[in-house]
Amino acid sequence: MTQIRQVSLVEHLALLLPEKVGSLLSLNSIREEIQVAHDTVSQWVEILERLYYCFRIRPYHKKISRGLKKEQKLYLWNWAEVKDSPSRFENMVASHLLKSVQLWNDLGFGSFELCYVRNKEKVEVDFLIVRDTKPWVLIEVKETDTSPSSSLKILGEQLGGEVERLQLVRHHDFDQVVGATRVVSASRVLASIS
Repeated sequence: MTQIRQVSLVEHLALLLPEKVGSLLSLNSIREEIQVAHDTVSQWVEILERLYYCFRIRPYHKKISRGLKKEQKLYLWNWAEVKDSPSRFENMVASHLLKSVQLWNDLGFGSFELCYVRNKEKVEVDFLIVRDTKPWVLIEVKETDTSPSSSLKILGEQLGGEVERLQLVRHHDFDQVVGATRVVSASRVLASIS
């Protein structure tokens, strides 16, 4: 009977995860909600990752003053499960970026990693692609907002001038450069990187 109860708790966990997409993943708050040990929740999330239900990205903290070092963000491989439209759009972009990063690694183009950037003042950019241990492309995802994110400017300057800054939007055929930031249709960028 204990294992049946555990299956039902893992199912409860899987039902909670779509609400956590794109935000910092607190295993402790999930643990409290489903009333199991922290290590148990951690193991279950790892199992769900191995089953290709979800994936996590870690924070990039080098060169970021007061950058977060531990908290990960979680995304689902099937982003259609995410009800909130902006979160679903961010999740879709995350999935495509991770697939591209994995492909580039497999093809031997370098050592790539997908991260996010956030400092303790809660200035955050959704994604950073790291190439050969160096920040390469900083990416903010906005469903409709075409004005450049101030977070891209702040964190882009901390990472250094060579980091490309992109803000991906849902609008089709949108491409505009404002300062050091390129605001562009997600469809255009995602089609060109895979």
